[in-house]
Amino acid sequence: MNIKAGASKHEITPKNPAWLAGYASRNKPSEGVHDPLYATAIVFDDGNARLAMVSTDLCFIPLTVKEMIADKIQSELSIAPDHLIMASTHTHSGPVTSGKNVDNEWLEFLAYEISNAINEAVSRMVPAKISVGIGKSDVGVNRRERRPDGQIVLGHNEDGFVDRQVGVIKIANENEEPIAIIINYGCHGTVLGGANYLISADYMGSAVRRVQEKVGGFVTFFNAAPGNVDPFYRVGTNFDHVEELGEKLAIEVLRILNEKMIEANPTPIYVISTEIGLPLKTPAENGNPISVISTSIVRIGDLQFIMFPGEMFSETGLVLKSRSSAKFPFVISYFCGKSAGYLPIRSAYKDGGYEVNTTRHSSDAEEIYVNIVSKLIV
Repeated sequence: MNIKAGASKHEITPKNPAWLAGYASRNKPSEGVHDPLYATAIVFDDGNARLAMVSTDLCFIPLTVKEMIADKIQSELSIAPDHLIMASTHTHSGPVTSGKNVDNEWLEFLAYEISNAINEAVSRMVPAKISVGIGKSDVGVNRRERRPDGQIVLGHNEDGFVDRQVGVIKIANENEEPIAIIINYGCHGTVLGGANYLISADYMGSAVRRVQEKVGGFVTFFNAAPGNVDPFYRVGTNFDHVEELGEKLAIEVLRILNEKMIEANPTPIYVISTEIGLPLKTPAENGNPISVISTSIVRIGDLQFIMFPGEMFSETGLVLKSRSSAKFPFVISYFCGKSAGYLPIRSAYKDGGYEVNTTRHSSDAEEIYVNIVSKLIV
């Protein structure tokens, strides 16, 4: 069975100053735009099912945005709600998408542009082929640094585990010209810190721009499993560091594209969507001891995407990929669904630290999640 694919990219940068997401220390809206933000849509159709995958240059993308467009996409483009897969790159220099400082008019604009990008991607669909390449990068570093007094803080732990895999997926037309390229890598979008008030897609946007300039098509980024991984340069204001790490990642992506890519079977397309109950540290106000999160397993032939609505540790992502029956398994975090927040591994709880302190889940949650998902990805 053959597959068709199309892609499009629309700018989603706020036209007015916006409160930026990711750091509670910020006390005013943005002061300008360093580089624009985009929503990139890639649509696949195998003749039986149609799938839209959307990446947004945002910290998080809320369910409210999906709800604004899901019915329209289904009725006009035959894309079922569970086949509308949206995620964010997790830049900490994009606008807030929830809370008291959210700009609801901009949220409507965001939904409108995502809808338009999906529409254009459908209109551009042509017979396609998919190939995959795998490399590695040291852009990211484990951020759970242990101080001399034993305390775990956000910093650099160069001996800590990081899954350095860079996945590159090329969707091309019959003439091998790129329709779209997906970059999959697990690292927080935090080269820029809370003292930065310029809108930016961070190192991920820099890498995407560099690759797109070289190869064409629509290039986009999906974050993998970055829960305990920060960029080597972290939480600063130096855009030279953004460009340096973006260039480093782009060089590896281009190397992968220029060396032997492996052609993948592109069909069939199917999606498994489910909700998983995870135990809480303390019961909710209503006494419920669990919270319910969303998960989707997306299959495009030899490719499998495990969609997680939060921040899983690098170790968890590697375990899930190792249990997948797919030839090319990938994890995508910051999936648009009922959010999980942080999902630390059990061994992190005895040490504490930011991820453990801020998660609402108990130390059993990660193992429960992995065991349930493992049954869905075989």
